[in-house]
Amino acid sequence: MQDFDKRIEKLKNDKEKLSDKIKEYNDKISEIQKKIEELENQRIVTAFRSTGFSIEDVITRISALKLQTEESEEKSDDEFEKEFAALEAEERKNNNEI
Repeated sequence: MQDFDKRIEKLKNDKEKLSDKIKEYNDKISEIQKKIEELENQRIVTAFRSTGFSIEDVITRISALKLQTEESEEKSDDEFEKEFAALEAEERKNNNEI
């Protein structure tokens, strides 16, 4: 019985050590992700400053691009619905001819 207890205890210790390592690695991953975001933000700021645009200009342009993208997506949905309706009409026509 003692042999089982020793093995169980050893496995529990191994599990604890691995859990600690996992936490350590997750902390490192979070730290690295923060550094990546900082560098990306610095890159964006540097690119922004090199354009000579004011912050208002950039906000206006980004808003316009977002609106344009949303309108484009809506148009795509409308086109899909029209194509689908045309296919349904054609299928009904074909079924009536049979």
